[in-house]
Amino acid sequence: MKRSELISTTDIAVLASVGILFFACLINIYLKNLVLVYSGVFGSISLLIIFSSLYPNALLLRNDLVLGFIVCLIYPLVENTFAPLTEWGSYSTADVKIINTPLYVPFSFCFLTIFTSHLSSRVFHFTGNIIYTACIVGMIMFVITVIMEFTGLKGELWTFNKARFELLGVPVFIPFSYCLSFSVLAYTQKILLVLRGFLFSLSIGFSWLVSYWIIEVAPGKI
Repeated sequence: MKRSELISTTDIAVLASVGILFFACLINIYLKNLVLVYSGVFGSISLLIIFSSLYPNALLLRNDLVLGFIVCLIYPLVENTFAPLTEWGSYSTADVKIINTPLYVPFSFCFLTIFTSHLSSRVFHFTGNIIYTACIVGMIMFVITVIMEFTGLKGELWTFNKARFELLGVPVFIPFSYCLSFSVLAYTQKILLVLRGFLFSLSIGFSWLVSYWIIEVAPGKI
């Protein structure tokens, strides 16, 4: 396998954007400054926009960017419809909100969508199997979202209600729900972009409810 097939220039740009967001959130744990979070989110997305505009061959990344912004627009409505039903917790920040969702949250999901869509494409490139791809992407996103939720918790971006099952203080049903929903992206590559964004946004909401019921509600009824 050629090295260019193993890791592409786009992969490097995506990984660099992940690094920007991660270190911004990591520093926020110690400084508790919301400007860091916004800088990390917008800096990561801006890097990918600049890269996609400079490299004509980055067509897939441009599609991922459009998909991410579609999810960004729909996300506040999805969150405020589904999330309260899970009694997950509450946001701690007093910044600009869309309905009850802080502005940095939909843009964070914009970035996560871009990253996961790119990840799904790259994993499928190597496996050639959609089921394997969905499983691998789901497991990776479970780990990433545990880290994401933990850094947000420690950075005082949100607080969680006490849950039956927790991991690093994060209710397990939350990363499990993202494991399910982000796996869906692997199955939607050939769907019309706008419809893909809408279906994926809905899958996030429904996965919250399904995961909450399986992990938090169902054990109490057995």
